[in-house]
Amino acid sequence: MKYKLISEEDDGKIVDDVELTHYEFKQAFMMHKRLKQRKER
Repeated sequence: MKYKLISEEDDGKIVDDVELTHYEFKQAFMMHKRLKQRKER
């Protein structure tokens, strides 16, 4: 699976093409959501 890695700090431009398994993507996505929640507090 190919996913685009996008940095929100950088105006949402594409930073990297990453190849991840679905499981890895889910892990990274959960981490991303947790980091976002931590920032908002």
